[in-house]
Amino acid sequence: MHAAGAGAATTVELVLPADCPVGVLLPSIVDLVVGGPGAPAAPHRWYLSRLGGGSLDTSTTLRANAVHDGDVIVLAAVGLPAPHRVPPEPCRVVAQTGRQADPAVAPWAGCAVGIAVALVGATTLVWSARATAGPGPLWTATVLSAGAAAAAVAHRAAQPLSVALRVSAVVFAAATGLLAAPGASEDVGVLLGASAAFVVAVAMLRADTDGAAVALLSALASMAGTIAAVAAVGAAMPVPPGTAGAALTVLSLAALSAAPRLAVAAAGLGPSRGVVGITRATAAHRLLTGVTAGLSCAAVLGAVAAVIAGEVSGVRAAAFAADVGLLLLLRRRGHADAARGWALGLAGLVGMAAGLIAITKTVPAQSFWVCAAAVVGCGVALHWPETTASDIPLVRRGVQVAEYVSLAAVVPLAVWVTGLFGVVRDLSLP
Repeated sequence: MHAAGAGAATTVELVLPADCPVGVLLPSIVDLVVGGPGAPAAPHRWYLSRLGGGSLDTSTTLRANAVHDGDVIVLAAVGLPAPHRVPPEPCRVVAQTGRQADPAVAPWAGCAVGIAVALVGATTLVWSARATAGPGPLWTATVLSAGAAAAAVAHRAAQPLSVALRVSAVVFAAATGLLAAPGASEDVGVLLGASAAFVVAVAMLRADTDGAAVALLSALASMAGTIAAVAAVGAAMPVPPGTAGAALTVLSLAALSAAPRLAVAAAGLGPSRGVVGITRATAAHRLLTGVTAGLSCAAVLGAVAAVIAGEVSGVRAAAFAADVGLLLLLRRRGHADAARGWALGLAGLVGMAAGLIAITKTVPAQSFWVCAAAVVGCGVALHWPETTASDIPLVRRGVQVAEYVSLAAVVPLAVWVTGLFGVVRDLSLP
């Protein structure tokens, strides 16, 4: 028996019963080998290991551990790692290192590919329905949505596959709604598609408590709900696309301000509940992450629609999109969760990019300083987390005021984009 510790190494020959469990023998072995006047005062967790590494199983006997007469056993306070073969050839080392991939990346990469295939398939079905007449695309989307939903609920699949199935069910449900009324207007089709996606997302959300699924499904449900609300108004009365986009942005930002309260209410938190467990708090965070991401996407989608519609001058659309993007970027500082920060940041960058493109197309002669300002702004934004400027009270107050100003400017800019100011001016009221 060889004992290796902080002091000098000790080697003792012991005669031990082969049919006694190692855990029963271990206290006596420690007393015989390292006991005495120089024994450590603090308690230790001792391990018996082979000379080449690999700890002995304390629940079995020495015979079961394949310990024979004359074997050298190491007694140490730290377990020795099990031996493993190291390839000496450099080419084999490089080849094996290339095969050591993160096991958690491949399933989620397959999930992303599956969702992308569902999006492409739903888009193809909608396009084919407009190109050719017939109920084939409608029934195909219906069967795919129902099949994905049934497979996700009935089959307890792995987490990435379950997420892909649930999201695919929502995507094909939206395609089914779009194709349900072939002779109706686009507003009616959008209303049916968004409503179908909202219903299926909520149903899938109630049938699953997984983290990634809750975040994605709540994002889809919140985004589809706001789109359905705006499309309902468009189905009732003629609304231009730019006006609908501005209304979608205003509604999404209003709902985004109330997202924390909605998440608290949906998760069952609040003053009435004295004790809140980790599971319920985690569910509230996941729900808030999904709602924030979905409403951010809906807000920037409305701003981009107002820019693409081209119903008003590019300056108005650019100002509106840039203000929405700036507001979403400034909202990042109010969320400690990294996923919510990324969602708001990416949506804000898309809004700022839409405003930049609109102003560049409108006044190309002045695009040089606009591009320079955008590059400088991006550089400052990238450097901001590495500085301590956010700890300065004056700077922090300035950022807060800028957020309030951009929020207050959303409604006037939306009214400006929709042309209501011109309508009121043309009324020539006394």
